[in-house]
Order: sequence, then C-alpha cells, then structure tokens
Amino acid sequence: MTGSSGGRAPGAVETALDAQIAEAAGCTAGEFLRLLERGLLDGPRLRLANAYRQLLEAEKTVTYQLALVHRLTSTGPVDRFLLTRVDRAVGHLRDAARDRDVRQETTVAALARLGTVPERGPRPPGELSARDTAALICISRGQGTTLRENALTHRLTVTTTTGESLSPAQVHDLRKAGLVHLNTSRTLLAGQSVTLTAAGRHALLAALQPPRPTNAAPRPSPGTWPLTDRPISASPGPGRIGKRR
Repeated sequence: MTGSSGGRAPGAVETALDAQIAEAAGCTAGEFLRLLERGLLDGPRLRLANAYRQLLEAEKTVTYQLALVHRLTSTGPVDRFLLTRVDRAVGHLRDAARDRDVRQETTVAALARLGTVPERGPRPPGELSARDTAALICISRGQGTTLRENALTHRLTVTTTTGESLSPAQVHDLRKAGLVHLNTSRTLLAGQSVTLTAAGRHALLAALQPPRPTNAAPRPSPGTWPLTDRPISASPGPGRIGKRR
C-alpha cells in the first residue's frame, strides 16, 4: 500500500488512493474525513468521502486479517489444528481483500465523477443559483445566522432568526466562494456568526436585478421606406388589367 498519511495519527491505515483523495479534496485525506464528520460536504464530494471512508474500513480489515495470518504462521507446533486455523484465516483474508478491491473501485469511480465538477471559487455576479440567492437573502436579514456545533454529537447546524433552513455544507460552499464571512474568533460550541461579505452583497444585488428586456427590432420612422410592415405585391402592368388567359 502506498499513499500519504493524510494528517492521520502515526500507524493509521493507509490506502493506495490517499494521494489522489488529497489532491481532489484540496486538503489532506484526514481533514477531508473531518469535513465529512462535521457535515460540511455535499454532492460529489460527499459521495467521495463516504466511499473513501468505506475503503479505509475495508483496508483495516485486510490489515487485521493479514496480521492474524502472520501471527498464526509464526507459532508452533505445526499440526492439523494450526493448519485448520491458518486455512480459515487465509480465507478471511481473501474475502477481505476482495471487499477492499470493490471499495477501491467505488472510490475510483467517485474520484472520476468529481473530476468532472469544476472547482468552486469566487463566482461572477449574476451567476448565483436560486438556492444560493435564497441563502444569501436569509443571511442578510439581521445578524442571527449562526453556525454551531452540538457538544454531544459534534454535528454542525445552522440557526437563523427567520426560521429558514440552511445546511452547514451550503454555508461552507458560500464561504469558499467568498460570499459570506464566518466569525472564527468564537468557538463552534459557542456559535460562529455568518454574515455577507462585500462580494456577497454585490452578488446578491446583481442576482436580484430584474432581467433586461430583449431589444426589439426598431420600427421605421414615419415617412421612411418601407412604409408598411406588410409585403408590397407588384401591381399589374399597363394594359394587363382585366385580361384573362
């Protein structure tokens, strides 16, 4: 197995995809999992984090079963009871490795899907989604929007004075886009206020502007050619009026 420890404790299980996970997430693999635990991921990144966590669990099982095989084969005496235990342990190791391979393929697929998603960053004014526009409107009403961590479950929630529902993942994305500011001088247990940045106010104002009317084709001024919008049919030539074939 190769890869980076990704900010995990020494001796922690590593996978062959740690480096790719860190590159796709923009942070260490360990930090990526902490974002998952705190509910700050959604969409393709959430699917990738869940797949990666299952891969880590499968890798732990492989490591445990491999250590068990090593321990059994390094003890004696070698008799039929030991061989039976070794055969059983090797079978468990084989099953664990198959499961690990399946989890790894799932994680690779999630990485591929994430590769088609453009990196989120500051968005030009007027390109807010309806969901983000509604969130910015909610945050702009007073100073009551707060990101808070539950002391028992360590889950993050967003409370608003209007009672509207915002997800921590959405606040996280708006912050990454430079549209909101999080008061990190307070702890999450105490609650961190969420406010609009100057870019956020500008983007919200641009998104709320009514669409410009489509420019219609200019109508001709009176007395200019053509005099009417209707096509003008050619008049019959002289001496042809009333004649029939």
